[in-house]
Amino acid sequence: MSFLEGDALARVQAAPPGLQLAAWFDHVSQTLSEPARALLSYAVSGLVSRGWVSSVDKLLESAVESVGESHEKMKAAFDELESCGMVQTENGRFVTLAAVLSMKKTNISYFMDGDHQVHLLGPLAALAVPQGLSRSGEMMADCAQSEPSKRLKLVCDESGVHSREPDTIAMFLAHWDGTSHPADAMAAGGLFVDDDALAAWQDKHADVDGMPLSSFMFPMAATDLGARTGKALEAVLDRFGSYA
Repeated sequence: MSFLEGDALARVQAAPPGLQLAAWFDHVSQTLSEPARALLSYAVSGLVSRGWVSSVDKLLESAVESVGESHEKMKAAFDELESCGMVQTENGRFVTLAAVLSMKKTNISYFMDGDHQVHLLGPLAALAVPQGLSRSGEMMADCAQSEPSKRLKLVCDESGVHSREPDTIAMFLAHWDGTSHPADAMAAGGLFVDDDALAAWQDKHADVDGMPLSSFMFPMAATDLGARTGKALEAVLDRFGSYA
């Protein structure tokens, strides 16, 4: 059984390998309802400002007053977010938000200026979140191949990633056919200390299709793909600034 269906699935499967999640974000940014955007913005603002997010039930209760909508409408908005893949829950608690943020520690952390750190699901999330949240800061990540793992740093402003240390950082965006959960697909692939590490990872994961981005291509991807997905993320979090 496929997670996505209809237009969303067709749009994802028509995209080039590695760019399916970007196509999915484009679709969600155009179709997500305003109450769902408001609720997602409210949830993400709590995570960013406090470093944690309430349980689903408590979030819905507090959203009634903060968002200014009925509990019925907020519950419908939550159901929409869950069914389209923009949130993931387990035992009444959020596991992921906006398909880019994880409630559990990951190998990519974003230390935002003046706010709490957040954990990011994967490399595309790293490109999108600075503009999506309109926050500058630094990301610290582990190379997905080297052992012991080498630490990588991405320096970001509100428009996206603008520099990296070392300047040899490369990345891999995994293929997604739309059948699994978007957040699971977001967590695939990785960041690498250099092209040799990227090549070694590809050799080790020869069955994984997608888009390798060498250290030479990384700045262009960070600018172009980061702006595209960052703009889509910013659109689904269009009331984030009202609550943050």
